[in-house]
Amino acid sequence: MKNQVLTPAVEIGAAHESSWRGEREAVYQRLALTPVQQRTVEELVRLSPARKVGKGALHNLRGRLPSKKCSALRLFESHTVERLFFYEVELDPRVIGYVTQVPLVGVERRLPNGRRHVSTPTLDVLVFTQKSITIVECKDEDWLRKREGTKGWSCLDGVWTCEPYARWATDRGLGFRVWHPPYPFAVYLRNMELIYARLGESQE
Repeated sequence: MKNQVLTPAVEIGAAHESSWRGEREAVYQRLALTPVQQRTVEELVRLSPARKVGKGALHNLRGRLPSKKCSALRLFESHTVERLFFYEVELDPRVIGYVTQVPLVGVERRLPNGRRHVSTPTLDVLVFTQKSITIVECKDEDWLRKREGTKGWSCLDGVWTCEPYARWATDRGLGFRVWHPPYPFAVYLRNMELIYARLGESQE
């Protein structure tokens, strides 16, 4: 990976995130992030969303969510998996904001032949709460099962992770988690749609 230049995909409606930078900085202080770690996170925010919809999502129904929490558009590549996670984040009172499609520069893993491989994957969501900053990758459980044991994907006691992504996050003072929707999720998705549609309405 030589002199790779990343730019935000502004043509899909990247939001200006300066309005809640003070809230992010308060989280950095609570987590005691170093100046270097803080700059890394701010770069993730600046580059969001870091790509157009990729080939892997060409068969998904994709779009943008007008985020009520962030007062900005948020891109999703999956009309079911990612959008459902967005609803959960929108309705979580602990969340102060989130950005989508963040590039992890310099993720390392070992290939089966033992060689070192370095890449810059784009993960789905960077979520800020009052006490945490977490990179989240949203996947369908069938997708996860097919890839278990490959490229660092694993499951322990029902909890999925991807070791190279988790290590990258930990080294920078961040959390990492894999989120997958409940199954069957059609009713859950419909309920979340209705709850989100009424979010902020008068309770009179």
